[in-house]
Amino acid sequence: RIDLHIEVPAVPFADLRATGTGDTSSSMRERIATARRLQQQRYQGSACRTNADLNGKLLEQHCRLGKAEHDFLREAVGRLALSARGYTRVLRVARTIADLDASEHIRQEHIAEAIQYRIAGTAASFTLTLEGTQLTVRAADNAAPGAVEGVTVEVTSHPGVTPARITLRVGAA
Repeated sequence: RIDLHIEVPAVPFADLRATGTGDTSSSMRERIATARRLQQQRYQGSACRTNADLNGKLLEQHCRLGKAEHDFLREAVGRLALSARGYTRVLRVARTIADLDASEHIRQEHIAEAIQYRIAGTAASFTLTLEGTQLTVRAADNAAPGAVEGVTVEVTSHPGVTPARITLRVGAA
C-alpha cells in the first residue's frame, strides 16, 4: 500500500554544494520520534499503533475536521474524484502531518499537503494501449472524469521495440 507519491526532480549541479536551509536530519528525527510517541499515547489500548492503522470509528474519532477543513476536503474529493480509499488515505496522512507539526487538530494546510502527496505523479497519468491501429487512452483511476478529453499523444518508438503500455504524464498548461 502506498499512501505517498512524491516526485523528486534532479538537483541542479550548482545546488548540490549549496548550504541547506531546511530541517537537519537530527531535527527531523526528533519531530518523527515525538509524533510516534504521540501516536503511541493516543492509540494506547486500541488495535491501532500508528495513524496508518486508522479506519472506521477510530478514523472518525481521531481525524475530526472543523467546518472549513471538512468543506475543503469535500471539494478536493469531488474535484479529484478520490475514491473512498483515497479519502481515507488523505485523512491518515493529514493526521500524520498534523502530528509532525505538533498540532492537536488537522488544519486545512495539513489536508492540502496530504492531497499533494496523494496525487503527485499520478493525477495526470494515462495508460495507452495500441492494438493494431487502434490507440486507446484510459485515465488513471484517480483522474477526474473527462480528464482524457483534449489529450494529444505523441509516441516515440525505438527500433525493434513495440510498447504494449505507455505512461504519459501531462503537466498543467
